[in-house]
Amino acid sequence: RAIVAGLLSLGAEVLVCDPHVPADQFPEGADRVVCGPEALPDLAARVDAAVMVVPHSDFDFEALAAATPWLLDCTSAVPAAPNVERI
Repeated sequence: RAIVAGLLSLGAEVLVCDPHVPADQFPEGADRVVCGPEALPDLAARVDAAVMVVPHSDFDFEALAAATPWLLDCTSAVPAAPNVERI
């Protein structure tokens, strides 16, 4: 919640993709999107940046990294790539 709220406070448009968390658990202003494993790379290609907070095993991290212009990986689950930064 804190990451989403912080991004919203900076004026970012936030899309949330977490199939395991109910929509009412996210701050108002965040758009929840349907993003099963097949749809995630297409969604990632349409955003400016992505933040990986929970490494759900049903997602293809390599495909996500390949599709996203810039990815902040808070989990160290995403393979190293020029567009991937880890904290």
